[in-house]
Amino acid sequence: MDLRLHPAIRIALLSLLAGAVSCGGHSSGTVTPVNLSIMLTPPRLVLRQGGVVSTTIVIVAPTEAVQLQINSLPSGVTATYAATDTNPSGTIRLMATDTAALGTFMPSIMIATSGSTASQSFVLEIDAKAKP
Repeated sequence: MDLRLHPAIRIALLSLLAGAVSCGGHSSGTVTPVNLSIMLTPPRLVLRQGGVVSTTIVIVAPTEAVQLQINSLPSGVTATYAATDTNPSGTIRLMATDTAALGTFMPSIMIATSGSTASQSFVLEIDAKAKP
């Protein structure tokens, strides 16, 4: 039995194989990275016990739908996030109770979208409540 292919069929098969490899299909095992980043402006926040501070967060993502989480906030501090109408960038608002833990902390913001994540730490200084 002769298994040699006609030269025209061999060229067609080689062309198909080369096209499948060069297009970055699943056969290569590579994944295209997602452009995802966070920038907090300013990267250092000062918050008094019983006070509120807001800051801008710039998020670069391939979609408007991102999940945002703030980790390692000190005791007595809560945060809210409000995205703008047109993209995931927005405002983070931090609120401290009258008994919030004093000191300097390093919370982090983590975002996730399209199967990728990014995070950014920032400095949060909690000062004593202003005396009346």
